[in-house]
Amino acid sequence: MFIREVFKGLESLNVKRNDILLMHASFRALGRISHTAVNLLRAFVEYLNQGTLILPALTYENVTENNPCFDVRKTRSCIGYLPEVFRTHFEVVRSLHPTHSVCAVGKDAELLTARHHLDHTPCGENAPFSLLPAHNGKILMLGCGLRPNTSMHAIEELFEPEYLFGKKLNYTIIGHQGRCYEQEYVTHNFTGWEQRYDRISDTDQDNWIMKSKIFEAECHLLDAKTLWQRAKAVLEENSNYFVDRVKSI
Repeated sequence: MFIREVFKGLESLNVKRNDILLMHASFRALGRISHTAVNLLRAFVEYLNQGTLILPALTYENVTENNPCFDVRKTRSCIGYLPEVFRTHFEVVRSLHPTHSVCAVGKDAELLTARHHLDHTPCGENAPFSLLPAHNGKILMLGCGLRPNTSMHAIEELFEPEYLFGKKLNYTIIGHQGRCYEQEYVTHNFTGWEQRYDRISDTDQDNWIMKSKIFEAECHLLDAKTLWQRAKAVLEENSNYFVDRVKSI
């Protein structure tokens, strides 16, 4: 019954079994379900048995200027419960990036994560977030609304708006085989700004954002290629469209 409900929800969003699916999710938003987070993620992996499931494993709160070390095998993610369960309970492939890694399972997991170490920004051209459009990927926002959409950072990096980049930092990276090296990165810095990626819904006049529910969680499914087209068009007109200045008190 549980798996059938998950499958039903994904089918209602037009997710295909061979899709590449990047998921941002709130486990709490599902409501009172009788299964664990592991069971939920197993259902997603089973559904995408011909595709790939990706969850962000961001570490920007744990890997900082004062603690500039990232171990791809051990460093915890900082963006909620489900990403950390995914990282620790599944045979994931994790991309090599100190603050904006992802974990992936499935057919294209290696392909989408293999080159992230080549970037010197959080969401550069080799980041899995940036590769989704070329691979017909989709983005599922499960119970978390449209705001926590990391793919938007990859689009912003094309425009380099005033609010996006912070200082350069040197990080110590410990890779998959335990090899340790240092690399310089330009960080993101949204100090004084509030992210408003939910405004992508302003481009939804033709209903390109699919909506449905999985259990009690309101879900939005975005086609990555369409997201990039719509967001780029908006940013070309107004580079600050997806942020607000934080009012000082």
